[in-house]
Amino acid sequence: MSATFAPTAVSQPSSKRFKRIFVLLAAFVALLSAGVLSMGLYPFAPDLPAGNTPTNGEPGSGGLKRAFPAMALRADNPQTDDKVALGKLLYFDPILSGKNDMSCATCHHPEMGFSDARDQSMGFGGEGLGRERKNGAVIKRSAPTIWNAAYNHRQFWDGRAADLEEQAEGPIKSDKEMNQNPDELVAELK
Repeated sequence: MSATFAPTAVSQPSSKRFKRIFVLLAAFVALLSAGVLSMGLYPFAPDLPAGNTPTNGEPGSGGLKRAFPAMALRADNPQTDDKVALGKLLYFDPILSGKNDMSCATCHHPEMGFSDARDQSMGFGGEGLGRERKNGAVIKRSAPTIWNAAYNHRQFWDGRAADLEEQAEGPIKSDKEMNQNPDELVAELK
């Protein structure tokens, strides 16, 4: 006695069944989301009473509710208005570089978030700004933003400089960055 087996058609899910599963799944996700929100696991801003807004319309009136921390400044070299003004002048002056062709702002440009918008910065010998900079020494890291750098406890990517005063020497003397001899720079500035 031999049995013959006829192939049977595999049933395909009907579009009604698919829609039903989709609706149930969507309802489950909606209920789960509502539950998470109601338990406070996912924070959301509360409604503000009428007339109570986070700012009074004046610049700087919103934001931090506490004072900035103290900057890392040396006691033996206090900050003065004259030093701040000199720092602003030197920051944009290419005299700090060996060829007098790049300033601090070349790699830490204000319009680029005080950085250079590059994955790897381009230092000494380069031409241009930001991503358009070319023909210079490639530095194997990006220029970090210097926005609020005075509040950092250490400077540089690896933290090798204790403060901005110590940090300022690094790029100026680096042969891949500004490539300037400090003694020649002092003579040039006089």
